[in-house]
Parts: sequence; C-alpha cells; structure tokens
Amino acid sequence: FAEKFPPGPLTPTVLLLLGLAEFNTGRYVEAHDAFQKVVVGYSGSEEAAESSFWVAEALFYQGGYSDAVAAYKKFLEAYPDSDKAAAARYGMAWSQMSAKDYEAAAKSFEDFIRFHPGHPFGDSAYFGEIKSLVALGREGEAYRTFEWMKGAYPKSQLLDDALIQIAW
Repeated sequence: FAEKFPPGPLTPTVLLLLGLAEFNTGRYVEAHDAFQKVVVGYSGSEEAAESSFWVAEALFYQGGYSDAVAAYKKFLEAYPDSDKAAAARYGMAWSQMSAKDYEAAAKSFEDFIRFHPGHPFGDSAYFGEIKSLVALGREGEAYRTFEWMKGAYPKSQLLDDALIQIAW
C-alpha cells in the first residue's frame, strides 16, 4: 500500500477537510492552522475561499474576537458573493458584540438584516442589534428595532428575550 500510495504533500481539499474535522471536534487552534495553510498555500482556489471563511470562524471560537472581525472583513472583501457571505456577516456582528464594540456590532447586525432579509438567523440578528443598542444606551432605537423584529419574525422565540433586554 505504501509503495502504491507514498506519502506526499496534502492537497488543498484534504487540508480543508482536516481543518473541518478539527473544527468539528473543538480543536480550533489546529483547525485554524489547517485552514491558514490552504489560504496561504493555495491562494485563488475554491478551497482557499472556503478556508478563508473558516479561519474567521476558528478565531471566533478561540475567543480572538478582534482577529475574527478582521478575518471576516477580509473574507467579505475577497468573496462578497460567496454562499458564506451571510454567515460571515453574522459571525462578524457577534464577534464585534463579544469584543464589546457595540457600535460596530449594531451596524453589522443591521447590515446582515438588510443584505439577507428573511434569513433563518434574522431574528437572532435583530436580537443582537437590540442588545447592542441597549448597551449603547439607545433604548428608543432598540424598541423600534424590536417592532421591526416583531413584524419580520412574529413567531420568533427571541421576542420575549428582546423585550426583556430593552426593559432592563
């Protein structure tokens, strides 16, 4: 077997799959390293585009929120029409929220809602925007956002939590 299939350099597809396996088992540092190898070593490939998104995700899950924001921005600049653009905008907004950059988070959640109307995570994006606005002391805007959320997602399980955020 070893003679027929000698060890050699890993292909970008194999590295991407290894990174995803590491990511899915909670090994975010190792996942980040595998994704970064694809981004750097195979620039311009489909695998590099997908790995670029996963670099940002791995940074978020490691708690490197500022680095994750930068990686999501870089991904969105390079691949604005990617099928992962919505997930990147969503992840960037939550990274900004986690980094306590509430102004940027509020804008990113708003952008997510505007660019991806009706998205399954839309109610969560509204909720994140409300939390950001409340953290900034802008309860009036938060309540208006709540009203929009209620109109767009009338059956959302997050409606009560969003209203509680504003009331506190």
